[in-house]
Amino acid sequence: MPVQFIDNASIDKKTRTLIRSHAAKGKNLGRTIHRPSRYPRKRQVAASVIASVIASEKPPSDEGPELFHNSGNIESSLSIQRQLQEDLSTSLPFDYAFIDEAFFHCVVALSVAASVSLSMTCQETIEALSHLSRSLRLVNQRLAGDGDVALSDTTLAVVIAMTQHERLLGYHHHALVHFEGFQRIIALRGGISALVSDCPGIAQKAFRADFDFALQLGSPTRFSIECVPGKATLDWLREKYRGARAGSPYTLALIANVDEDLRGVFEDICTLAWLVNDDAIHGVRVDDYDFHAVLLLVGYRLLDLRPLNTPIETSDTIELLLHLGLAALMTKFFFTLGLKPPDVVLLNHCIVSAALERRYNTREKQELLLWLLFTGKASVFTGVDEDIWLIPKISQVATKLDLSTWDHVSRTLQKFPWVRTFSNDTAQTLWDQICSLGSFDRPIV
Repeated sequence: MPVQFIDNASIDKKTRTLIRSHAAKGKNLGRTIHRPSRYPRKRQVAASVIASVIASEKPPSDEGPELFHNSGNIESSLSIQRQLQEDLSTSLPFDYAFIDEAFFHCVVALSVAASVSLSMTCQETIEALSHLSRSLRLVNQRLAGDGDVALSDTTLAVVIAMTQHERLLGYHHHALVHFEGFQRIIALRGGISALVSDCPGIAQKAFRADFDFALQLGSPTRFSIECVPGKATLDWLREKYRGARAGSPYTLALIANVDEDLRGVFEDICTLAWLVNDDAIHGVRVDDYDFHAVLLLVGYRLLDLRPLNTPIETSDTIELLLHLGLAALMTKFFFTLGLKPPDVVLLNHCIVSAALERRYNTREKQELLLWLLFTGKASVFTGVDEDIWLIPKISQVATKLDLSTWDHVSRTLQKFPWVRTFSNDTAQTLWDQICSLGSFDRPIV
């Protein structure tokens, strides 16, 4: 290889390129180098992500979801595994990340927030904050500029992503500020009904944020329940459920005298429990988008009946226990579609107050209370300290009901909406712990 002299007195960008090129000639002399094109690979990765987004952005069908048979369609079943990549793609319109700089930076920050349970370095956290600040700067520039850009789908996507970011970190008041700005943009675009028609994927994220705020704060939802989609899917599921099984005589007698609207929500949540419990038998499959829409519709109806900040003293005993138990179960359903469990301190407090501050002197009320306590343990009672009062309380109720084995307890729980996949292991472990401690009839601390 010929010698080439370089003037070291002035090394600019062109000279550095020349040095690298000349060195590479010597290193690779006599070799044939095959460099596959990077473009197809990029397209393949992007296509795989966008494909998952298209599925999550699918608008609800007026004809109801498709019915699959068991053979050869297991992959189409409802997924309840909380994997980070799937959660991010179904929680946000990820295809914008490829065409919108502000959304890209927000997605990076959001990914870090969703991974807080993983091992992360200080540098990674600082980098995430840098991405978030860039996203905020770009969005502020848009809002101060052209009206069409300020009200665009991509602007809405960034703002709802910022809302989600703050909620993931537990900064709910900051998240609420973003959400209120999001509402103003929606209003300028013609309201939430117009957004449902124009961009159903982002509208679903708006309804989910609204529901979570109502759950956290105990306040009414900001959007009208009449605007929430999912009615066609829910009607279809009701038909399948009623054709597959009838309610037990005990359950029918229990809910016969409760508020009509609460009774309707109770029956719909029984339908959701059946959908998950017996999926291998009935062969009914609902995709993530439609399932999320149904959860939001039922959740809106539930909180519309009784906001969680309603004093428990003003509620009928059976309706109070039913409402709190259904809210806890719906919260568990939402856990399966979220990046992390939402903050449910208020619901936790309501269940504790109902369990410890009121007396239940009939068998049906005690059975309802037992179901509420086990459902609460499987959904919102995540702290070990809560077992201090929960274990003796369950022991006390079980003794009054003369329940001495897990089979007896399980049969009682399944008189009400009960999702075995979510709750059985947790409930049985708690019962085994109660039995091993011999805590029956112990006083409650």
